[in-house]
Amino acid sequence: MTTIYAGLDIAKLNLQLHLAGRLYDLPNTAAGQRRLLKLLATQPGIQVIGEATGGYERDVVAVLHENQVPVSVLNPAWVRHFARATGQRAKTDPIDATVLTAYGQTLRPKPTAPRSPQEQQLTELVRRRVQLSEALVAQRLQTQPLTLPVLQRQAKRLIRRLEQDIQQIEAQLQALRTQTPALDQRAQKLETIKGVGAEWPLDKA
Repeated sequence: MTTIYAGLDIAKLNLQLHLAGRLYDLPNTAAGQRRLLKLLATQPGIQVIGEATGGYERDVVAVLHENQVPVSVLNPAWVRHFARATGQRAKTDPIDATVLTAYGQTLRPKPTAPRSPQEQQLTELVRRRVQLSEALVAQRLQTQPLTLPVLQRQAKRLIRRLEQDIQQIEAQLQALRTQTPALDQRAQKLETIKGVGAEWPLDKA
């Protein structure tokens, strides 16, 4: 059976589906996901192509897996490079569902397997550590020009709290990596992605 690729651009509030030459805008809600499944069911041999979007894709991808709909969750950088290489988007243009469809048709990525509980924990820990690390850097910079003692004390307390939280996360990460050595390489890949947008096992995408 010929595979039909359907691009799915996933945002916090909405889903943009490109299917058989048509665009559909759906809410990223349970009702929108049910509508998505009905649209996909109209085409045999469908495979959905989406991007990792920092967690916004988690629920809809889980629904697709539960309903045995193949879905590829891609590293956003791969899609961006593809769009630029094929002249479909300039550097600053947004990626949309049509680009994702084209990516699937051209490169035919493998479906992404469902994540294990350990992979989910790894992703959440790595993403949170990145968020806290960025907040720590920003707070240190913001503290430098402060002259009022009360503000300096507040800033130092916040910095200490951020440092402690990061240490706790690092300890949990280390424990998880020790328990599941296979996750260590994936953790290193996640850490190279700005904002940890790609939360799925990158070697499976």
